Amino acid sequence: MSLISKLFNPSPEVGALEISDLALKFFSLAGGKLKQIAMPLPPGVISRGKILDRPRLVRILANLHQQIQPPKKTVQVVLVVPASIAQAQAFTMPLVPPSEIEATAQMNLRSIAPGDIASFYHGYEIIGQKPQGQIEALAAFADVQKVDEFLGVLKDANFNAVAVEFPGLALSRLIKEYCEIVNPESPTLVVNLSEDGPEIIVIKNGYHL
Repeated sequence: MSLISKLFNPSPEVGALEISDLALKFFSLAGGKLKQIAMPLPPGVISRGKILDRPRLVRILANLHQQIQPPKKTVQVVLVVPASIAQAQAFTMPLVPPSEIEATAQMNLRSIAPGDIASFYHGYEIIGQKPQGQIEALAAFADVQKVDEFLGVLKDANFNAVAVEFPGLALSRLIKEYCEIVNPESPTLVVNLSEDGPEIIVIKNGYHL
């Protein structure tokens, strides 16, 4: 799996499925009509982004599937995983030749990873250039084991995740697409209030920092 393609380039023709500790939320714009379905999750199914009761989660997802498509038809979704298992971090690189950007970025990713980089899906995207001549980039990391657990549960309920995001990244894309920010090059503070508690997001140039 290439995390950079899954985090930054989801297909626009699919629905969105957000899974948090407390609820499942499905959104779709099929045919130009907004479809929303929300299903609460009982306590003990997911906690801090970790699946505790897999069979029960599969059953709840299967119930959600029946409200979207016939049981045998796979539902294509962008999966929004709990914020606790994925994160984004901005970093800077020296202004190196294009042929050296990949190697320089990978070196930076290894140094800023929240743990052993082999334990995380990871990727980056260039988001700008500082006046001092440095390259600005955004890194994304997601816990391999926990993401794979969610992907496996979706597969068992006949969903297919064409992309994986986390709430801050999904919200920053929504703001970039539909909201007018006075000065997009200046950091913008966004407070996201959800069932999992408040989340503070900083957006610059349309990207979650």
